[in-house]
Amino acid sequence: MQFYKMFLSALIVLIAEMVVPGLLSAQPDSPEVYRLRREKLLSRMDTGMAIFKGSSDNFYYLTGYRRPDAAMALMTGQRHEFNMFLPAASPLGDVYTGHQYGPEDAVRLYGADTAYTLSAFDAFVHRHLQKDGVLYADMGERDMQELLSQMMRQGRLNGLQAVRNISQLIDGMRLIKDGHEVQKLQKAIDITGLSFQKAMAITQPGLYEYEVEAAVEYVFRKNGARQPGFESIVASGSNATILHYHHNNERMHKGELLLMDIGAEYERYTADITRTIPVSGTFSREQAQLYRLVHEALRKGTQEMVPGKGIYEAHHRATDIIIRGLYQLGLVTDTSSPWQRKFYTLYPIGHWLGLDVHDVGYYGENNIHDNRGEMVNKNVLGTVLRPGMVVTIEPGIYMRENVLDKLQYLFPEVPQAELNAFAETVKPAYKRYAGIGIRIEDDVLITSGGNEVLSGEIPKSIEAIEQGIGEVHDQPSLFH
Repeated sequence: MQFYKMFLSALIVLIAEMVVPGLLSAQPDSPEVYRLRREKLLSRMDTGMAIFKGSSDNFYYLTGYRRPDAAMALMTGQRHEFNMFLPAASPLGDVYTGHQYGPEDAVRLYGADTAYTLSAFDAFVHRHLQKDGVLYADMGERDMQELLSQMMRQGRLNGLQAVRNISQLIDGMRLIKDGHEVQKLQKAIDITGLSFQKAMAITQPGLYEYEVEAAVEYVFRKNGARQPGFESIVASGSNATILHYHHNNERMHKGELLLMDIGAEYERYTADITRTIPVSGTFSREQAQLYRLVHEALRKGTQEMVPGKGIYEAHHRATDIIIRGLYQLGLVTDTSSPWQRKFYTLYPIGHWLGLDVHDVGYYGENNIHDNRGEMVNKNVLGTVLRPGMVVTIEPGIYMRENVLDKLQYLFPEVPQAELNAFAETVKPAYKRYAGIGIRIEDDVLITSGGNEVLSGEIPKSIEAIEQGIGEVHDQPSLFH
């Protein structure tokens, strides 16, 4: 009997720890936030209707509803502007998948003006399409693309003034995070920080990358993050020079570095943070030289992330520091050479963050975020930063093995003699650093007074990292 009581008490505590407010409940944690977003969107629309399917991030952004089995129609200038569609009640469905939320819940929990069964959505849209009106749709979603294609084949779009992508109106809204969103992002980042703490505690030679990955994602789940926001990168040794390495199946060895690019997803908002640590507990001389260079680039680049600056100004500042540092190490022969800059610049070092790891948002005149030609052009400043934007900053150095033999393929426009002279000059130094990959990434909120590094508490200096590796840490839940 005593054992039963102890077991029951422990079970109650465990359940209490697991039930994170807003995570398991269908009810939105702040219905007023979502109502204000819908009102703002409606004020931006021309006369007409906007339709959404529940699978999209935009649907969640406007309603707080977390399941894909839903649809919505917003109509301007109507008595019933917010119309929501949820599955009909099904006792059999309750048996198989648990309680299903129906039309009555849409009104009671989500503030819908009217609510219908999901099966009525198509007929509703057909009935309320206005001739000479505008139909807005979430065209980035496959379900919506299929619906629009069907409507076009049936001639139901004839007579409309226009069919427009609603994302053009919503993206700008989502780019500026409100306090509700920042709170969720901070929670995702804090959970990710606990995961790095765990990874640093267990990392040692002989462990497999996937064992660290498992420990990281266990901490995610334990602390209320239902899943990673993206596929975790846990890359040791030369794997760290592969930008999107996902195999995570190699054994770690003494003297290597371990690069971890991870992010917990908390209530649809995701962190995106990278730390690089030494498997054996201490950095080698060459590793430390490159690491300090990346760390300084991160520090100086972050200083550029303030209102009024372009999003790419941090990139240019950080890249300047890296190129000058590589020149001092004998890895660059001409700091003004565009192609040498491009050789070490593999991506823009910042992107929008929010409901997606690469969140929606405009980057600048051409809006091409991965154009490496623009990344070495300091005249390209990009979208002006404003308070409420959340941006990553992730400078890195990737000393890919045998890449000096591929210069002609990478830069066919550069004279062969110039490429050969570069390769011969830097080869001795490159050999010392070959196989080293280092990236450090933080998540930064732009504020009226400058910025706030939301991931600033996660260790990133050499001293803090070397001290943390191998230590035994308790793993407190954020919700204890």
